[in-house]
Amino acid sequence: MTSSNSGSIVGRSLSELYPVAGDVREDVVLEAENVSGDNVSDFSLRLHRGETVGVTGLVGMGQESIPHLLFGSGFATGGRLAVSGTTVALPSLRPRKAMKLGLSLVPADRLKNGGVGLASVRENVTMPVLDTYSRFGRINHRLERRAAMERIDELQVRPPDPEHTFAELSGGNQQKVALARLLHAGCDVLLLDEPTRGIDVGSRQEVYQLLDRLARDGASILLVSSQLPELLGLCDRIAVMRRGELGAFRAAGAWTQESLLHEAMVGPVQESTA
Repeated sequence: MTSSNSGSIVGRSLSELYPVAGDVREDVVLEAENVSGDNVSDFSLRLHRGETVGVTGLVGMGQESIPHLLFGSGFATGGRLAVSGTTVALPSLRPRKAMKLGLSLVPADRLKNGGVGLASVRENVTMPVLDTYSRFGRINHRLERRAAMERIDELQVRPPDPEHTFAELSGGNQQKVALARLLHAGCDVLLLDEPTRGIDVGSRQEVYQLLDRLARDGASILLVSSQLPELLGLCDRIAVMRRGELGAFRAAGAWTQESLLHEAMVGPVQESTA
């Protein structure tokens, strides 16, 4: 968990680094109730269309399990998930079903879990919708390559080569490819676990701009991060995880880095009744 109070990051002001927030819609896209499992106890949350919600906490407190539980790649012992009118019991949810519901996951370990290391950028981008380019069991690689190239140009992946091996990309470019895959699949809900861990400031800013654009276009984002300036700069609401329990969500403007750290380490500040 980062505790820096600096007003800039490597010479860039926070106003330059973080986009201006968009408008949150009233409709609820995702609702999770009484979710338990993987060091997490009985949490609930709602995500509105166009909203970015943040969760943070000290290492080992359980927050890193939340995206995986909601995506079906964790081991949920209880809870339910409602996505755009469809309700499913979380212990029975699997990633394939989650993707059909419009959920997507970008895990913290991009190389191990966020892409196929030995596959090309093209293959990683188009993988979730490969049947779009297939007819009678044969893949139209020309169309697939063109579609991947559009995403590469859009996200400024470097090198701009659809046949470049995913594992050989820098961390920032691996993250861009992981996000390009979500864009290509047209996902409505993004579950992000430490999306800027280990990437340089320039790539980080590009990721922030992309997340802002996705939210403006109506995507709903759950952002689990240990980077406090990132949460305060990107999120509409934030909650803190402590000992497997999720605290109350509050508007991002109601938090400071100090108050987030205090709740993570000590617990909520008790309001005076005097």
